[in-house]
Order: sequence, then C-alpha cells, then structure tokens
Amino acid sequence: MHEDSTVDVWSVRSRYFHEFAPRMAGFDSLGTPLIPPDTHVLDHLARVWDLVDEDTAAHRPAAATVACPVEELECDLCESRARYETPVLNRGETVPIYACLDCTRAHGDPVLGPGSSVYLMYEDEIPQRVRKVCDEIRDLQGKNSIWSSTTGPEPAEGPAGGDRAASVIQSLRSIIREEMNAVRSDAERMVERFELGEDGKYSLTRSEYDAYVGLVTRANRLKSALDESADGSSSRQAQPAPTMERSTTSVVGTTTALARSDQDPLTLDAKAVSVRLRSLWVGAIGPMLEEHEHDLAEVWSRASLQRVGSELVISAPMNFGEGDPLDDEHGATLKTLITQESGGVITTVTYQYADRPLPKLRRARTHSLDIYHPEDAAAPDCTALAAALAGKLVGAGAHAKPVLAQLTVAGASKFRLWLAAPTEADRKAVGSTPGAAADLHLAIAAIQRGQPLYDIVVDPQSWQRYPKLELG
Repeated sequence: MHEDSTVDVWSVRSRYFHEFAPRMAGFDSLGTPLIPPDTHVLDHLARVWDLVDEDTAAHRPAAATVACPVEELECDLCESRARYETPVLNRGETVPIYACLDCTRAHGDPVLGPGSSVYLMYEDEIPQRVRKVCDEIRDLQGKNSIWSSTTGPEPAEGPAGGDRAASVIQSLRSIIREEMNAVRSDAERMVERFELGEDGKYSLTRSEYDAYVGLVTRANRLKSALDESADGSSSRQAQPAPTMERSTTSVVGTTTALARSDQDPLTLDAKAVSVRLRSLWVGAIGPMLEEHEHDLAEVWSRASLQRVGSELVISAPMNFGEGDPLDDEHGATLKTLITQESGGVITTVTYQYADRPLPKLRRARTHSLDIYHPEDAAAPDCTALAAALAGKLVGAGAHAKPVLAQLTVAGASKFRLWLAAPTEADRKAVGSTPGAAADLHLAIAAIQRGQPLYDIVVDPQSWQRYPKLELG
C-alpha cells in the first residue's frame, strides 16, 4: 500500500510539472524566431551547472524552452549550424533532431517547451546579465567561471592558450590522417577483389558498389578535413582517395561512371547540393525514366524529394507493396547519378509511398534547401528566367553590371530562384559592390511579383551549365 502511494505521488508530481512547465511560441506571425527570456536561460544554466541545490530544482518545473550547448551542433537535415532541437515525423515515428532555422520552420514543432522544440543558444549569444548572475553564484561556490569550460562543469586541465590549441589541432590532424589512410587501404583492398569482365568493365553486386562508394566518400571527406584544418606535419602524408583505373563499372548489369575523388574538389554547401539535385531530377533522371518506361516514369514529376542527412527520400503516389522501384538497373543508375552529382554527400536513396496527397505548396513554407515538389513542375525554365532577369537589370548601375553579369540562374521552383557564382569572391562581390545587391533584389521582385525569394550558391559546375546574365 505504501509503495502504491509513493508511485501515485510521483505520478501526480510528474503530471503537475508537465502541466505547468513554461511553453511559448517559437515564431511570430511572420516566421521570425522568438528568443526565450533570460529567466529561462538562467533556469537551464542553473540546473546544468549546479548553480542551485537539488531540492530547489526538484520542486520547480524546468523551463525547457532553451538549452546552451558547450559545442557547435549541426543540423541533422542540412549540416548547417543547428538552432533548435525539435521533433519531426519520420516514416510514422516522431524523432528528435537538431535542426537549423529554415529546417525547423519547414519540418519542426513551432512551439518551445517540454515535448516540443528547444531553442539552442550558444555561449557567445548568452546575455551579459545572465553571465554576471552565473559568475556571482560560482564565485560564492568557490568554483571557476562556467564560461572557461567547453567540456562540462569543470574545465579540463592542459596546456594554456595557443600551446593547448596547437596541441589539440595537431592531435586531431594525426587522428584524421590515420583514419583516412586506413579507409584508403580498405578501398584499395576492395578494388583488388572486384572482377574485371571481358568487356573491360568491373562487375559488382549492389552491396559491393554501395560499400565502395561509401569508402570513397568517407576518404574524400577526411581528406577535405585535413586540407581545411591548420597546417601540420607528419611523416606519413595523407593520400587522395583511391579511384578505379577503369572509368566505368557494371552495377547489376548497368554501365555507370564511378564517383571519383577529383570530380568535386569544392566542398559543396547544403544549398548547392539541393540546386544540383533539382537540376539532375528535372533535366536528366526524369527524362531517363520516361525513355526506359520505368515504373516511376508516370509519377516522377509528381514526386517529392527531401534530403535527410546523407539520405535522399523520394516520395510518390504509387504503391509498389513489398517491391522497391529502385531495385533494378535503372534504379542503380539513378542512385549513382545522385551520389556523383551531390559530390558524395548523398550516399543513400530510398523510395517512400506517399499514401496521402502532399499539402499545397505555400510561398511562406518554402526554403532555400528545397529540392523538388510536384508543383515545381510548372516552374519556369532557367534559360528563360535568365533572359527575363537580364531584361530587368538593363538599368543597373555601372559598377553593379559587371558583378551581376558573373551570375547564372542555376535553379528555379514555383516560388524561389537560385543563382550560381563561380567563386566565393564573386558571390561576396554582389554584397560589397555599391548598388549590386539592391538592383538584383528589385529585379527578382519584379519577376516574382512580391518579396523576392532567392539565394546565391557557390558552385562552378552549376555556374557553367547555364548562360551568364547578358547585361551588355
């Protein structure tokens, strides 16, 4: 009886905390993020860093609207800086993920609080008055300031200042180099096991091909991490990821080009990947499916493409039951093209039956990482858009024209526009050249007939595929 009473007490207490825990809207009517108040931030820090005794914390519902991570977190959907921890629906199940602002707007819970989203406030964003209160409490406790730690309540000991940073960087480079060379060796041994057919092409099973692409992609990412990190030295230099000497391979009977380490020296950001995949789906994969009368030929234009980390999910209104429409030679080609075009970012492609119609596409719900929605089938042609945009920029300023002439229209959806620049310097020049950004803004607004929705991505490949803006 006593045990039952104890259980009831904790059950009632749990329900009370859930019922009276603070909740607030995460966005206003215009979609602007609403930042939790300082009291919520202080509540979180007090619990995490033991600034308040356990009894006091146990009798007060936590303000679970905000969290202050001790390290930079990445969006699980697009790999940009995470701004929220939010629940999303994935194949019928609700799972918590880290998400950036755009991905939370599109897929997350707009409410902050228990069971909903949590706003991520990084150390450099914490208000000074909150820092002051925390420092005063830590001083009374005889403990160091929490702002000097990046690993937990007590700072890790080690070399100070630049010496410690250099030591950490060198250690990380050594670990990355070691792992990359191990992956490279695994890929080389795998190539040695492949059988070369009489036609001069490698014959691989689906699993062998996926495993090889996975190793090459991983090795290339490790190589990029080494190249982008601070200079270091090692007796064993990093080697590029291996490639097959033959340029083609037979995957389940289909001849396709293998992804190579030298195809994409540029590290693509998430927006550039989306632009490439949009162009590939509309310009190459769709026509290929129709040409071969594939199972997806009738529905590819009514499909929805969504990226979840390294996976691309294709949803379409056709039920194949237990079958997989991508489990044939043309499906293998489709997967290979997507992996190559994404620069190795997408390693898995899956099909999902859309058992209910997609919601109508609304302008305010679109974002810069969109890949393809069925309503995008009516999007204008990029070449025609480039001509229309050039016409609107005829009156651009003398300084702005040469800068804007370096851009191409690389992608378009029903409501959005993506421009491509060949280099980061060309992209930045639009913002730093007097009048360029304003002229572009007004020109796109005239074409879209409203508040302009556009992005400029840095991708030489997308930039080369379309004509530059002819501004005279």
